[in-house]
This record gives sequence, C-alpha cells and structure tokens, in this order.
Amino acid sequence: MVKKAIPLFVVYVLVASAIAGVLLTVVGTDVMPVSNNGDFQIRIQAPQGSRIEKTERIVKDITGDIKAELPDNGLNITSAFVGMHPQDLR
Repeated sequence: MVKKAIPLFVVYVLVASAIAGVLLTVVGTDVMPVSNNGDFQIRIQAPQGSRIEKTERIVKDITGDIKAELPDNGLNITSAFVGMHPQDLR
C-alpha cells in the first residue's frame, strides 16, 4: 500500500504545483487591464469590513501622497474599484 502512495503523492505535488504556477500568472490582472505605456498600477487593500467612506479616504490619501511626489501634471488619471470584484467572463 505504501509503495503505491509515494508515487501518487509525488504526482499530486507536481500537478498541484503546476496548476498553482499557472494561476499565479493571472493574479492581479482581473481588475485593471495590463498597459504597456508606462502606467503605474497599485493595489490598495483596506481592512476587511471597512465602511465605504473609510476606504474612499484611504484611496484619496494614498493618491494624494503619490501626487505630491510627482511633477506638475504627472498624474492624469486615477481609477479605483471598491467592493467585490466582478467575475472575469473572458
């Protein structure tokens, strides 16, 4: 019984690692599209269960901090998504 369990375990670990590796390549691409023109993207997470007003304040504070570090007109567009992420229907 043990002789069959060890190869099965090894196969399981290899398959699970391969699946995890593939899934890690798409983590973080479900909210904002990938851009190749020098855009800067940051993911901000408020404490779980935070009220929308508190989350909005956190995002505005971080955006303000980033804007303060950039030259004039260095920040053209900001985009934020608050709440549950919709399912990606690709």
